Amino acid sequence: RSYRGIDISSEAIAFCRKYQQLNGFTFEEGDAEAMAVDDEAFDVVINIEASHNYPNIRAFIREVYRVLRPGGWFLYTDLGSPRGFDRSIRLTCKLGLQTWRDVDITSNVLLSCQEIAERRLKVYQDAEEREMMADFLAAPGSRTGRAFEDGSLCYRLFTFRKPAV
Repeated sequence: RSYRGIDISSEAIAFCRKYQQLNGFTFEEGDAEAMAVDDEAFDVVINIEASHNYPNIRAFIREVYRVLRPGGWFLYTDLGSPRGFDRSIRLTCKLGLQTWRDVDITSNVLLSCQEIAERRLKVYQDAEEREMMADFLAAPGSRTGRAFEDGSLCYRLFTFRKPAV
C-alpha cells in the first residue's frame, strides 16, 4: 500500500523523487543505522547491495529488527566476507529474527559480471577509471573478481522473518 525509500545520499533521493513518481511511494534522506521512523513501522525491509558500505553493520541489523513489525520480513542481499556474514547471522538470530533463506549466489553473480563487464568497461578510456570500474563490476582478473573466486568475498541472498507475537 505504501513504500518508503531511505538513502543517505541526497542526490539519490532527488533522483528517485524525480523519476519514481508513483502513488504510495515516498523517498527520504536518512541513515540505515539510525532510521527516523517509529518502532515496528514496516512489514518488509529490503536492502540490496548497500550494507557492505555501512560503518556499523550491527547497528543496521538492530535497526531493521526495531522497525519491523511482528511477522515482518527482512529481504537482504549483498557481498561481503564469509566471516562478516557469519557475525551478522549470529546477531540476527540473537535478536530473534528467523532465517528462512540463506543462499550463496556468488557463482551466479560472477557469471553475470563476466557477461557484462567487458561491454561496460569499453566506455572507460582513462586507465585509472577503468581499473576502478573493473573492481566495481567484479570483472575477470580484477581485485574484486579474484576475491570472489578465492572465496575471500561471497555474495549471499537472505530472507529473515521477525516472529509474530
